[in-house]
Order: sequence, then C-alpha cells, then structure tokens
Amino acid sequence: NFLRAGMDPEEAVETVSSTLALRGDTGASTTIDLLSVDLYTGRCRMLKQGAAPTYIRREGKIRVAGGTSLPAGLVTGDAARPDSHSLRGEAGDWILLLTDGILCGREDSWLQELLLGYQGTEPGELAGKVLAASQDLWEGEDDATVIALRLEENRP
Repeated sequence: NFLRAGMDPEEAVETVSSTLALRGDTGASTTIDLLSVDLYTGRCRMLKQGAAPTYIRREGKIRVAGGTSLPAGLVTGDAARPDSHSLRGEAGDWILLLTDGILCGREDSWLQELLLGYQGTEPGELAGKVLAASQDLWEGEDDATVIALRLEENRP
C-alpha cells in the first residue's frame, strides 16, 4: 500500500520494519526482498531486509547481492535501514530472488553452477530447476520460494 501511494521504496521498507518492531509482538519479524525494475531504462534496485541473497547472471558471470540487515520488525531507526543494491539491467540478464529455504544456510556453489549452466529462456523452468535441486539437497528442510526474471530487449 505504501508503494502504491507513491512512497519511496526504502522509506516504505523502513516504515514497515519500525512499525513491526514497535508493536512488540513476539515473532513479529519478517524478511523483505524488494526488486524494482524500470522497464524503460533497465535500472534495477533491490532492497533487502534480512533476506536471502539475490543472484544476477550476466555474460557468464554471477553477481551476488546480499546484505547484513536484520529481518524487519527486530530493530527501529537507522538499524531498520534495508541493504540496497542497484544495477543497470541488460538484455539477457537473469535475476533470481529466493527465500532462505533454498540454501538452508549452506553453501551456494550448486546454485551458481545451475544458474551459469542454464541455457533455456523460460523463467518458470529455471525457477523449477532451482527449487527441485534445493529440495533434493535439503529434503524439504525449510519452505522455499524462487522467482526468476529474464530481461529482454523491448519488442516493437
């Protein structure tokens, strides 16, 4: 609702985090992983509050956008600031957002290899492959979600 009302994304994330913290509810924390993509300029902005890393594949290389912020609702004020990452997206880029249940706190070399080796063009297929590989490795130890995004040139 904050974003729809025109609030700056970073301010919206900080407001949600501080509001949850001020409520004082036990267990009232959550991770926030926000990706905005300007479809005209390709500018991508990621805000992460206690969220798992985001993986970006470009031209055979992987960039990992992580952070050190705590989940929303645990802190207020300056400590409620999300980790922020920006990049200019290019045609052919892949972006993977995932929950912590994909890695279950373990190493990510299998994920990076899978992302580097994927030759398809379907985001749903890639997300399914990541989810299936995670489930095979960690046997459903935690709930898991994957969102895959592929940037393409604007078509006439």
